[in-house]
Amino acid sequence: MANELRYGDRLHLQNLYQGDGGYLDTNGTSSAPGAKLAVSTAPTATRPPRPAGTSLRAGAP
Repeated sequence: MANELRYGDRLHLQNLYQGDGGYLDTNGTSSAPGAKLAVSTAPTATRPPRPAGTSLRAGAP
């Protein structure tokens, strides 16, 4: 089925705050204790020089 999410699919998470809050993106490692990555929103789903997006994964952490 074309509308199903499957393991390994790449998806773009859009923030709909005030209608268009951008797309979830990572911007390096975080300096916050216990955190791995710093996140922000970008104006487009793909931000050069690399494609943005989150891969759908399942399993034990």
